[in-house]
Amino acid sequence: MDTMLEMMTALSLRVLKMEGERKESRVEERIEETVEKKVSEYMEEAKEREKRKLNVIVVNVPECESENAEERQKHDLEALSEMIAKVADVTKEDLGNPVRLGARVIGKNSKPRMMKVTIKSEEAKKKLMTNAHKLNVGVKEPSKRVYFNHDRTEKERADYRKLRAELDERRKEDPSLVIRGGKIVVGKQGGRGTGQNPDEKGEGSGTAQV
Repeated sequence: MDTMLEMMTALSLRVLKMEGERKESRVEERIEETVEKKVSEYMEEAKEREKRKLNVIVVNVPECESENAEERQKHDLEALSEMIAKVADVTKEDLGNPVRLGARVIGKNSKPRMMKVTIKSEEAKKKLMTNAHKLNVGVKEPSKRVYFNHDRTEKERADYRKLRAELDERRKEDPSLVIRGGKIVVGKQGGRGTGQNPDEKGEGSGTAQV
């Protein structure tokens, strides 16, 4: 009788141990799956950022009314290079061919489509983004201001919107605050704009068209 009890006890302990090992194995599998997913998402995000790092999204540059796509693209390149040359040491040779984002809409009240252009070097892009705000000095009407934005990924855009919301809240106490280098800092002489569009919904999205 005692022997039978000992055998039943030993068997129960083995079953409990096996169940514990199975549960532990399932936990380890879930952890491994979660880690693999996070690593994959990180790699995809890094790849997407690398692909976009030399792109700039330009907002509020008037569109050419020509029906010829090549003429419109030539007009955009000329307009951009002339505009940029006023504030930065960046030439037409530093710019790729600009592409309008979204379907073309013709009409007096239609807004110009955003434009994507690839800058051919990190140095030229840095010069442009550092000085872009100067184009809007003295321009009081928002619709006349030209904005240069980084071509952010979906995650970067979401993070930037959160940063903008935080900036708006903190500016109630300190109007001199600006966003610089992805951080909220005190601007010089009461602060200045970043040269970037405060409303970036849809930035970098849409079908590329000319």
